[in-house]
Amino acid sequence: QNYIEAKDDMLNMRSFTNLYLGKPFKETGARPKVKKIIENRGTYQAGETPNEVLWITAGADVQRGRKFYERYSDNDIEKEYFRLLDDKKDPWKAGLPRIEMLVLGHGHGYRTYAIEYKIFYGSTLNTFGGAWAKMRAWMEETKLTYRRLDGSKIPCQMVFIDSGDGERTSTVYSFCEPYPGVIPIKGDQWDAQRKKEKGDELKQSFFKKYVISKINQTEKLVTIATNHYKQLIYTRLKIRRVMADEQNPGFMEFPLNFPDYFFKMLTSEERLQDGSFHAGERKNESLDCFDKETQVLTTKGWKYFKDLNLNHK
Repeated sequence: QNYIEAKDDMLNMRSFTNLYLGKPFKETGARPKVKKIIENRGTYQAGETPNEVLWITAGADVQRGRKFYERYSDNDIEKEYFRLLDDKKDPWKAGLPRIEMLVLGHGHGYRTYAIEYKIFYGSTLNTFGGAWAKMRAWMEETKLTYRRLDGSKIPCQMVFIDSGDGERTSTVYSFCEPYPGVIPIKGDQWDAQRKKEKGDELKQSFFKKYVISKINQTEKLVTIATNHYKQLIYTRLKIRRVMADEQNPGFMEFPLNFPDYFFKMLTSEERLQDGSFHAGERKNESLDCFDKETQVLTTKGWKYFKDLNLNHK
């Protein structure tokens, strides 16, 4: 009887499990099936830009790597990287320090097209060395511009870089400062609204999807409601591919040769009953990269796009 009364409420189930069963309580939630998401691979290859892409953004997640590597210099990490390759081991699985970046194309009807997933290995502490130097060299070489299959050149409009790591926050700020379109970003798990607040009542405490604040006179910081955008991603991942020339609005498409581990990370976090997301021990870098970019799918993002005076449907 106690179980029946408690089973539909997470807090009551916590009490039931702790007090009546004498066991630790583990929250469980829902997350998309990896196999279903892999079916959303398209017919284009990583690095190619479909003709449906209207503008491009990128989101980067900074990874400090395994604690073991914290005492390694840039040269030591570089040697370790090539040693792992020689031993036919994956540097990503080994936990080397790195910056992971997802380049994402946005199209009509809020459709998205993943273009490529970049990994820059190296120390993430020094703005002018390691992974930062490699990412800077790549940005300058490519000029953050992609060519669509029809030959049109599409520049990357914004790059969001995670600054939530307290040890590397100033490093991220320093890297972003010279580039107007490269913006530090951090996540915050805001509640949708206070319990006693009416749903249609606009107040200072009302839920905001993102907040733009100033770091200094030239730099801005974007704080996003991570729970909101992760829920948005998970909802759109459920949109199935259809046999038609144009997919349904909101459809998320991925290159044919994207690795399976990308999709495992994209679906790594469970959505709990309180609306929060938790990955546990699972890696979630690609979801974090995707989460940083989805704020441009909002009305403000589309207004920004329209202001560019680009031709679109």
